[in-house]
Amino acid sequence: MDNLRIIPVTNEELILSVSAMAEEIWHEHYDKLIGNKQVHEDFRKKHISSEMLRKYIELCKLRNLDKIWLTVNKHNFRSIDVYKHFGFETVREECNDIGEGYVMDDYIMELAVK
Repeated sequence: MDNLRIIPVTNEELILSVSAMAEEIWHEHYDKLIGNKQVHEDFRKKHISSEMLRKYIELCKLRNLDKIWLTVNKHNFRSIDVYKHFGFETVREECNDIGEGYVMDDYIMELAVK
């Protein structure tokens, strides 16, 4: 990991490049990366994700960003409730075929951070 570099995505060419790479990774490795249980049982109900989300919101405010948006599965009621608690609102729905019989049936949620 010593060679890891984070490069800001600052123009349309980089956006397209990162998007293409993310799409390839997503479709090729989805089942291996994300299973039915993304968080180990030992770490559930400890409010770790809430604390991480608080820090992320603070970071976005420090960077003067207008909003945060995210996708969440329509049936992930616990996460939806957490996001609503933080002030996120559902702005639209999206259903995408990700191959091999899977679809991402999501809400797009948004939070104004100013």
